[in-house]
This record gives sequence, structure tokens and C-alpha cells, in this order.
Amino acid sequence: GIPIYYSLAYEIIRYRKIMVKKTFVPINPKRMIFQVTTIGNMKIVQEAINNINRICKEVGYENYKIDVVSEVNESFYGAVTITVPQNYSTFNHAKYKARALQYAIEQREKKGENTSDIWIYHLDDESMITKQGLLSILDHADNNREPIAEGLITYPNKINAGSKLVKYLDAVRPTFCYTCCAMLKSQKKPDWLHGSNLFLRADIEKNVGWDFPDTCAEDSLFGYVAYKKYGGIFGWHGGVLEEQSPFTFSDFIKQRQRWIKGTFENLGRMGIWKNWRKPSKPTTPNS
Repeated sequence: GIPIYYSLAYEIIRYRKIMVKKTFVPINPKRMIFQVTTIGNMKIVQEAINNINRICKEVGYENYKIDVVSEVNESFYGAVTITVPQNYSTFNHAKYKARALQYAIEQREKKGENTSDIWIYHLDDESMITKQGLLSILDHADNNREPIAEGLITYPNKINAGSKLVKYLDAVRPTFCYTCCAMLKSQKKPDWLHGSNLFLRADIEKNVGWDFPDTCAEDSLFGYVAYKKYGGIFGWHGGVLEEQSPFTFSDFIKQRQRWIKGTFENLGRMGIWKNWRKPSKPTTPNS
């Protein structure tokens, strides 16, 4: 109701100057893995890969690679495909996207890539990075800021045509990134996380993991588990990522249903947020 809008207005005013970070090119940029996670057979993934390579070339950044984590056996130009086997099962029998994310961690472990000097940038199929966004996350890693960070997601609708109604309904979504920015900057505690535009150190991701059974909101549960394990290690990298709204109104409704379903699934695992405000014996991550 009205209190929520007042709160949102306050957050927009308070954090307007740090919402989108001013950028520069780091002298010795850290190693990064762009990870695009997809259900497979999505043509737009190749567009996302081309966009990453183009912008990295534009800013002169070379210390990276692109991993596409897919549920099907497919290949892409300019990226490495990690195919999740159909018979793959985690210890806790994770499902959906969490299962694929956990498999990716295990594959990186075999390659010695789950270290504190490597950062993972999580993207969805249709995620289009921006030059400002790339420079922001490089700056974040270069200055050894918080090992888990989020940024602004916008929906410019220039990737593919879609429902005009959905575009209008989705136009308000970026404003709630101010709420995300506020809680991460002031409280260092995530009430939720976006699964894309999520930038984190590989060792932290490995230690937290994605092995969560029966949840379709694995990103928020990851934030909860990470907070319980490490405490306030969350920050705002200030990079902008462009994404596509659902194509149809039906897809729009199904998306919101997944969010609601996943939230209620997670509440049970979190003990209805019991002791959520204070982490129990947080571990200090290695710097």
C-alpha cells in the first residue's frame, strides 16, 4: 500500500547516486567467467554470447571465458558448453535451475576454477551485458569489494518483439532494484536475490552451493544460505544488465506464479525466516 510506495520513494532518493556506477578500466582486471544458464535450444543465447565478446573487445578485456550451462547437448561459437547429463543428480536431489548451477560448480572444481581470484557473472539466456555493466563488475572485482553483488536490470524490449501489455506491466520492475540496492548497501542482507546480474567469487559460490531440493526460487535461497554461512558479505556492483520481458501475457503470469511458489517453498526451509536477522556464527571469507 501507501507505506511501501513511501519507502520506495525514499530509497530511490537515497541511493540514486550509487544505483548506476561510474566506471573506468582497471589496470589488472581479474579473471572472470560469464555463465549463461539455459534450458537449451534458445537461439537468443548465441546473440548474448556475441554481445559479450563484442563488448569485451570494445573495452580491451581479455581475461575471461564464457560457459553456457545447458540441459541439452548443443554448441555455440565463442563459448564453451557445459551439458548437464539427464541422469545427473545432486546429493540433495536438486531440481530445475539449481541442479544445473550445482553441476556447473562441480565442473569448475575439476578445472581448478573455484578460487578466490576468479569471479562468476551469472546471466540468463536473453541477458545482454552493457559496456557500463562490464566496467562496473571489473571495478568491483579489482577493488576486492563484497564477494556477492547485484546490479540494476532493465527491460528495454529491444531484443525481441513481445506483448505491449507485458512491456507496460514490466516497466515498473527496475524501480524495485532500488529496494535491492538499499538492503544490500545498508543491511548487507538479502531479502531476495536476482539470479542474473549476480556477480560473485567462485570460491564463495562453491562453498555455498546450489544443492537445494524442490525449489524454483534458488537465487533467493542461495542468498539466505550464504548469509547464514558468511553474514553480511553482500554488495551492489552498480552495473546495468538488459533483459527481455516475457513474450506473452501467459508467460508473464507463469513467471509470477513461479516466484510466488518458490517463495513459499523457501519459507519452509528457512523456518519462516526464523533468526534471519542475525547469522549464526558467520564464517569470514578469505580476502
